[in-house]
Amino acid sequence: MTGGRPLPAALAVFERRPAPHWIPVLLPIGLVLLFVGQLLVANSFALARHPVSSFAAQFTFDGATVRDHYLTMQAQGTLDAFITSRRLDYVFILGLALTTTLAPIIYARLQPPGSRLRALDLICVWIMPLSPLLDAIENVLEFAMLNTVLSDPNAVPHTLTVTQSWLSVAKYATGPPIGLGLLTVNVIALTLTAIRTGGPGAPATPADTPPPGEPVRR
Repeated sequence: MTGGRPLPAALAVFERRPAPHWIPVLLPIGLVLLFVGQLLVANSFALARHPVSSFAAQFTFDGATVRDHYLTMQAQGTLDAFITSRRLDYVFILGLALTTTLAPIIYARLQPPGSRLRALDLICVWIMPLSPLLDAIENVLEFAMLNTVLSDPNAVPHTLTVTQSWLSVAKYATGPPIGLGLLTVNVIALTLTAIRTGGPGAPATPADTPPPGEPVRR
């Protein structure tokens, strides 16, 4: 319950069920895949000697520019390294998918039942995985663009390029801002809760409660 209203069924499923024991196990695995995948992709992308940075390559919005990038790497003999970097990106995507799905569930378990922040965490269970999903679709379009240019060096995959660039915009808009914001809000809430329950005025524990008739020691 949140604010006196029942949670939607899609959210209440996490509210009712106890946290599976495998969630804390899969989250570290996801983080490892995330960082290892990032290192593998970065190394392979560097070997490809792409004309622009990995970040800039995602926002060209121009099919002719992308075609020229592919042809430049093909002339250098490094296009295979670029293709490898796109395949290795799925290791990163898998880690991102695990992390963005499990982290909000864990956040929600740490918040009081029925709290608004817990409800927000549960909503983000469905929103945050959009980032890795968009990343995966973006890679599929990348392979389609590569196939178009390698089949016909004069072809310009403009529609695919514009679509891929907009997917990159959506990916970064739904990923880092929401992820970092949610982490920050939950850490602040947990810190304030710890201060309130552990500071002056906190309820006395049974060990601190004196027997009947005995004065309280200050």
